[in-house]
Amino acid sequence: MQLKGQLFIVCGATSGFGKAIAEALLKEGALIIAIARGEKKLQALAATAPTQVQIITGDISESNILEQLVKLVGDKQLHGRIVNAGGPHAKKVLETPLKDWVKDNESLL
Repeated sequence: MQLKGQLFIVCGATSGFGKAIAEALLKEGALIIAIARGEKKLQALAATAPTQVQIITGDISESNILEQLVKLVGDKQLHGRIVNAGGPHAKKVLETPLKDWVKDNESLL
């Protein structure tokens, strides 16, 4: 896929969809900034490809985490981003209060 050396941000990089994408990008030689809440899992991911992975521990919906990300990317060319975060709440559509819909969707903005 010719991704060697290209920079990607991968949110939710320690499990499920995010982890699978992170691993696939690393196999292709890409550089990633991995973001997730679990520091131990992030460190384990970084250990698999120490020259390709930088980590940020936290929730991407929090402003301080976004500030860290902006600083880490700096003036580097960014080739892609995977915005993958938990949610929405695990409830039936008609049982989900409006405040939960608003909160879950605000975190995507």
